[in-house]
Amino acid sequence: MTIDIFWNYFVKLYLNGYNMPNLLAASSHHTMVIRSDNSLWVCGGNKNGQLGTGDYIDVFVPTKILQNVTYISAIGDHSMVILEDNTLWGFGSNRYGQIGDGTSTIYDKNNVILKNNDKNTPIKILDNVHTVSAGRFHTLAVKNDKTLWAWGYNKYGQLMDGTTIDRLSPVKVMDNVVEAFSGKYNSFVILTDGTLLACGFNKYGHLGDGTIKNNLTPVKIIDNVKLVGAGIRHSVVLHANGSALCFGDNKMFQLGNNSQTAVYKPIKIMQDCTVITASGFHTLALNNDGSLFGWGCNNYHQIIDKPDKYIRKPIFIMDKVIDVCGGEYHSITVDMNGNYKCFGRNDCGQLGNGKNTKSSKLVQW
Repeated sequence: MTIDIFWNYFVKLYLNGYNMPNLLAASSHHTMVIRSDNSLWVCGGNKNGQLGTGDYIDVFVPTKILQNVTYISAIGDHSMVILEDNTLWGFGSNRYGQIGDGTSTIYDKNNVILKNNDKNTPIKILDNVHTVSAGRFHTLAVKNDKTLWAWGYNKYGQLMDGTTIDRLSPVKVMDNVVEAFSGKYNSFVILTDGTLLACGFNKYGHLGDGTIKNNLTPVKIIDNVKLVGAGIRHSVVLHANGSALCFGDNKMFQLGNNSQTAVYKPIKIMQDCTVITASGFHTLALNNDGSLFGWGCNNYHQIIDKPDKYIRKPIFIMDKVIDVCGGEYHSITVDMNGNYKCFGRNDCGQLGNGKNTKSSKLVQW
């Protein structure tokens, strides 16, 4: 695939209304990519049907499952996709109703499944969806009318509806939202005026409001925000001026300031950025010249092929990158030629190299 073809595809998605098209998704155990023909390809762990292949068998090489896909999201064991007709589809783990079809998988006190309502094939959830974010156990979606809808696990108020009640079906939460981002037990939304709101679990200060207090209702964090990366204990924000701002836990140097001290309000780490991502304990940022940088936990070489367990501050990884996504312990990039490169943990085949063994080398699709 030529540079022009891939770049035209990227621009086409942007012009259709997406702030930043989600071409890539990297979760705790699986990987998804949208190719230039709008086909969805998957690989990795499939214990809960999160690959959408119709079974529960892990897949070690990229496998096509859907066509006409424009947006994807996954950081846990369920997956959400938006098709060209703006319909939202979900598959995978449904323990807390995070698929949104009105059901949930029921377990006994010994964690044995009594009734399996996980979905191993895509099931339609909503119409007229603009963007979606599949968190660890909950899901947020923004419709074309800028309404926010939420469902799934809600112990810490991460559904942003002011309650701690789990929702098995989508519930409308608020208006005037353009983007939503789900973490493990927390959530972020960007309003039409660029205001960032946060809600949910905040033990590590990763909501960015200056406290370690959980919030059942959304609290304002900062203005002029474009993107958010919600790690397990930290967060990264892309400001409209191109700055990458980090906050939260820092024991694994995931804030990138050469310190292990937690920070409870956003601090600037890099500038001239176009994409940021954080899902596990590492952070990745893409500069506007196509150069990729990373920092934080590197125990599976999810940042760079070096023996260092931690990367204390931003380190150059590669160039000519146009998009990047960080999973819990692995990462994936796509370059201007449409080449996908995966690196990091591979216990379930999420790197797509036909194996499920650790590899410190880049895997190119």
